[in-house]
Amino acid sequence: MRFTTASVIVGFAQVALSQGLGAILKDAIKNQEHTTLFQTLLDVGGSFIDDVVGDKREGLTILVPEDDAVDDFMKKNSITDFASFSQGDTLKTIFKYHVLASNVSQEDYAANLGLVVPTLLKDEKFNNRTAGSAITIKFGDDATGQVIYFSKSPIATVSKRQGGGLENAIVNIRHGVEQTAKVTVVDGTWGDNRSNKYQLVNTILVPPQPCSTTIQRPKKEDASSKLKALDDALVKTGLYPALDTAKNVTCLAPSTDAFKKAKDPQESLGNDELTKALL
Repeated sequence: MRFTTASVIVGFAQVALSQGLGAILKDAIKNQEHTTLFQTLLDVGGSFIDDVVGDKREGLTILVPEDDAVDDFMKKNSITDFASFSQGDTLKTIFKYHVLASNVSQEDYAANLGLVVPTLLKDEKFNNRTAGSAITIKFGDDATGQVIYFSKSPIATVSKRQGGGLENAIVNIRHGVEQTAKVTVVDGTWGDNRSNKYQLVNTILVPPQPCSTTIQRPKKEDASSKLKALDDALVKTGLYPALDTAKNVTCLAPSTDAFKKAKDPQESLGNDELTKALL
């Protein structure tokens, strides 16, 4: 039997397509010493990567969480084993937010004004924004997911990985609600034909939550919450459902001190007047 070059290439392509992306990603990062816990997660529930990317197997960048990030997230959320972590939709949701809808490399992160990149997180619960032309022109019409902002400040910082011998640029990102993280730009490649990139991130990115969750969480944690008065006002007016589902809305949330300076309108005004004041 004779094999042509074309048949060999097709054969390799078929093997790659039949292999789960979780296994492909694990093989790509196996020499990254700070990613052993994520590699274990891929071993236990690696198929979640295939579910996250769907048909878009090329032209992606995944932010791979380092060991401290995985360990910290599991402790904070009382997750005791990787099997339970890998079940359900939570893991898929998180990693849709970790996968950028573009092949982004070190040169891209160096933009003077920073870089806004859409992710694969398109679920309406976490993403009620409409992608503007600046995003779709650069990343494509399908790049409508929740975004992450990369900042090169302080881009002058350079990290030397212990034992790695490589100097890798560090960039800051803002994500979710007042969350920041640091990405180590290694420009690793993975996926079909090595067509995707991976970078390392020092925390697990938690997707943005509906306004009601964001406003009420501090209240549950601290009775003197800065947003307690706003929560009282929104409960009184019944505006939470509309606020949680309104598209392309930015909430400028007045603090409890601001309400006090306005003589506590959440207590003194009627529902109609308070609704008008809030809107």
